[in-house]
Amino acid sequence: MIKLMRDVIKRDEGFTLIELLVVIVILGILSAIVIPNITGFRNTASVETAKASLQTIRLGIESYNISNDEYPSSDIAKDGWSGSVLDDYIDSGKIDDSNIEYVYTAPTDSDGYKVVATLPNGDTITLTESGIEE
Repeated sequence: MIKLMRDVIKRDEGFTLIELLVVIVILGILSAIVIPNITGFRNTASVETAKASLQTIRLGIESYNISNDEYPSSDIAKDGWSGSVLDDYIDSGKIDDSNIEYVYTAPTDSDGYKVVATLPNGDTITLTESGIEE
């Protein structure tokens, strides 16, 4: 009976400090590998979303030009794309302006129109008559 009580008292349960430290170090290494990859996917998604929205805007601007023999003036998107003169040409639901800002510049005598998309990280993508430039 005394031997049984001694065995119960001596029984080691739980983890040692070294085992806990090893687990914490492993978790730290894994998070250092995973977190930058997630950030990269988020930036890629923002770029692709902006490009898709710019293509929609381009189709609307070009359709407006075909119908009216001129490009829209600079104030078309001052309050967002919904409610602008391009409503008949653009489905504004296809333009993601929740975290991407789009600025339209009307063409001048020497330059064509330009739409600049500013991404959440500060990068810009430019749409011109000749296409999209990063």
